[in-house]
Amino acid sequence: MRIGSQKNNDEKPLGINWPSEPIKALGVFFTYDQSLLYEKNFQNKLDNRKKLTNIWSSRGLSIYGKVTIIKSLLIPKLVYVSSLLPTPSNIIKQVNHIIFSFLWRGKDKTTQGFQL
Repeated sequence: MRIGSQKNNDEKPLGINWPSEPIKALGVFFTYDQSLLYEKNFQNKLDNRKKLTNIWSSRGLSIYGKVTIIKSLLIPKLVYVSSLLPTPSNIIKQVNHIIFSFLWRGKDKTTQGFQL
């Protein structure tokens, strides 16, 4: 995958074939296609986080147990990808929704009845 002004260069120096598909390095996909970039890096991780919260929500955990799951299993992988790529606001809203629905079993009870 070439970068900068060489992005669309079709030359093959030394007979090396340059990939046209996304490249995965250290668990993060890199590509020029923004929709594919966000799908492979963020949407797949969000889907996995939803599955994980479904598994853990049937365990009857206390609030402290749920916070431990959130801090140790849900957030770290998303923070890693977000530190490397710009994170769209809709992804942040989805993450907040997943965390609040897992923590409070549905509705966000921390801001219930609170007006800004």
